[in-house]
Amino acid sequence: MSRWRDLGLVFLEDPFAPELVRLAPALRAETGLRLALGEDAVGRWAFQELFERIVPDHIRIDTTTMV
Repeated sequence: MSRWRDLGLVFLEDPFAPELVRLAPALRAETGLRLALGEDAVGRWAFQELFERIVPDHIRIDTTTMV
């Protein structure tokens, strides 16, 4: 994964299924890439759980699922 930095990526968008978001901090630490997360989060409690695990560099909100 360290070679991902050589690709010139600005960020990774939703690199994991929502139930695997616990892996995001390690991915950020290992690659140094910014993460865009949250599109699959539905409602404020889902975002609260996401933010307890990691604060994304870019927050992705699907406004059609906000409750």
